[in-house]
Order: sequence, then C-alpha cells, then structure tokens
Amino acid sequence: MKRLLSLGELRPAAVAELVALARRLEQRPQPRALAGKVLGLLFFNPSLRTLASFQAGMSRLGGSSFVISPGQGSWALETRPGVVMDGAAAEHVREAIPVLAGYADALGIRAFAGGQDLAADLADDAFRAMAAVCPVPLINLESAIDHPCQALGDWKTLDELGVPAAGGRFVLSWAWHPKALPLAVPAAVAHLAALRGMELTVLRPEGFELPPEVMERARLAAARAGGTVRETADRQEALAGAEVLYAKSWGSPRRYGDPAAEAELRAGLRDWCVDESWFAAADPACRFMHCLPVRRGVVVRDEVLDGPRSVVVRQAHNRMWAQMAVLHRLLAIRGAAATGGGGVGATGYAGDGAYDDYDGDNIGAPAGTGAGSITGTGGNPGTAGVTGEDRGLPAMAAMAAMEAMAALAALEETPEINARLAVPAAGEREGLA
Repeated sequence: MKRLLSLGELRPAAVAELVALARRLEQRPQPRALAGKVLGLLFFNPSLRTLASFQAGMSRLGGSSFVISPGQGSWALETRPGVVMDGAAAEHVREAIPVLAGYADALGIRAFAGGQDLAADLADDAFRAMAAVCPVPLINLESAIDHPCQALGDWKTLDELGVPAAGGRFVLSWAWHPKALPLAVPAAVAHLAALRGMELTVLRPEGFELPPEVMERARLAAARAGGTVRETADRQEALAGAEVLYAKSWGSPRRYGDPAAEAELRAGLRDWCVDESWFAAADPACRFMHCLPVRRGVVVRDEVLDGPRSVVVRQAHNRMWAQMAVLHRLLAIRGAAATGGGGVGATGYAGDGAYDDYDGDNIGAPAGTGAGSITGTGGNPGTAGVTGEDRGLPAMAAMAAMEAMAALAALEETPEINARLAVPAAGEREGLA
C-alpha cells in the first residue's frame, strides 16, 4: 500500500485487513511504531474530526505532524492548472506540495468539491492533479467525490455492531439541509456498503438521485461482493427491516452549480428530518449513523441523536483507529526492509507470535517495543537494545548499533590497533568501574 485515495484502489481483503489492524492497534498500543516519522496535513477546508483524529493518531504511534491551512497563516494556494496567477493566491500547489513533501514522510490533503462543474468533481480532477505531484505517500482526507477515511472508520463501526457484511440491510438516506452539500461522503458510504456485500438502499426524494457514476461504482462493487444496490423515494418501503440508517445531506445533481435553483428544489422537503417514526418498520435494533457534523432539528431530531440507536460518537472515535492503521501500513518500518530478511522489528511484544499485522507479512512494532534480543521474529522479543536498555530505537538504528559494536569487537581482536588506541581487552574491561 503506497497511498490511500479511495477504498476502490484496494482489494476488499486489504480493506478488511486494515480494519483488523485498527482493532489490534486499539487493543495493543504501539507508541513507538512511527517514532521519528512526520505527517503533513494540508487542509483547504475546515475540519474537526479529521484534523484532530489524524494528529492524535500520529502522536499515539510515536510520530509528529504539522498542519497547513492555506490562506490562514500561510500563503493562499492556487490549484487550477495553466492559470495566470494574478489573484489572491501567491503560490501554486505544483510547488507547494513537493516542498511540503520534503518535510514529511506522508501527506494528507483535504480539498472539497468546487461545486460548479459536476463532471470535473466526479472525476476528482483537482485532487488527482495534486496527487500527481506528491512524491510521498498521500492520504485523501476528503476530496470532491470520496472520503475513504470516513468509510474505513464506518466499516470498523459496522463490524463492532455485529451488522452482517453479507446481506446486511443498509439504508443511506438523504436528509434536508439549508444548503447543498458535497457528494463525497454519500459516495464513499454507498461504496463501503457495496464493498461489504450488503443490501444497499439509497433513499432520496425526487431530484436528489445520486449521480449515475456513483451508483454504477456501487453496483459494480456489490456485484463482486454478492450484494445489491437500489434507489427509491419510498421511505417506508426502504426502511422495512433495515439494520442501519445512515443519514446524510447532499446537493442535487440536477441543479449542480445553481444554488438558487437547488434551494427551490429542496424548499418543500423539511420533513426529511430523521425522527423515531422513521424506524417503525425497521429492525428493532436498527442503528442511526452520521459522519458528523450534524445539525440538530434539521437533519435529525434530538430523540434519535441522543437515543440508544445513535452511534455517531463511536463512528468518530473509530476514525482515529482506522487512520492509525493506514498510517502504520504506510510508514511503519518493516523487518524485511530493514534487514533483507524480515527479522528485525517483525513482532511487537515478547512471546506474542500472533501479533503480525497481516498473515504472512512481517509488519508489527518496530524493534524496540518488545523485551529481549534484536531478532524479533516469530513472536520472539523485538527489542532494539543490545543490553536491553536501548528500547525504542527503530530497526535501522538497532542495526547501526550492532554494526558499530561488531566493528569495535574487530578492533579489540587486533593487538596492534589495541595498543595504538589503548583499547582495554575484554577481560580487562570487566574489572573497570
């Protein structure tokens, strides 16, 4: 895995492995896994959960991060190709992104849809242009048409709730909002449910159908996973037997880029606010999900948001664990990379033979988080320190230390050099205080 632009770039098994790694990182912390690593975060748009969860997750893994918000304490950045820059932007992303990449081991970028050109936003043109000039691993923090980190965290939440992947009944419902919102989250969530093989129903009023391109991607994923995808405006029929109701607002593709016409289309739809009556025909244990932020009394009533059906806070917490798995997968030192043999740092804890992150893949805590020798293979200790006191060094530093000691030992075995440098023999050294 070299980047995360969309879950669609990963095999379904790889997505499931990331979720499994997220669970392991939650249960068994690895506070030195990314020691010395730096994550750069470039936010063109506001954030609460994405920003805080990435910074917290990077810190929990032992790394650090910096945040750039263009135009707010840093130069405004231009994203359009071929433009004459005689406006507010002082710098172009074609220079800014490679520069920032030089300061970081990975970059995360958030850049919402332009909201004017539906075809360009569906193609994610602006984000992919930035990805093309990013020389380090790149994470999509929400683009015009995708939000893979949200989808990954939601996948973990669904697993924890025991909602069946194959055949689980998942309803993605449009909800009223005073303004047109981007398509990224509904597109990502629809794709998530399809990838899991669920029975996905997109519930929306007339005029707010998801774009054909979004629905086709979901249908293709569902066909491969054994799920189904359908759309309807019939609320009662859609929610019959539903196990999950995921509410989200989005703008009308029919009126894309025309705020006045779009507002007119949604004017009479304020009853699309989720209240307890929506669950009358649903499974009794049906859960309410939303990506947040959410407007109370607009998208959902307090009785639902504050009630036992709501798992929105749990979703937000799972964002951090899921993103930590992504960071670990992108940046953690692998034993094979460090030594050519997969030994150093392959395991996280002494005697923990089951801690490899993936079957057959020697990823785990870097050397220095176990307790014992440097070997760190097959559940053996993963400590970097030669004497047991140098814990916390990553695998490459451990190897450098070992090489230095080997060189010193070679010197000690050479009498002429010992005499010249006055290096005590091993037996003499034992008596030194």
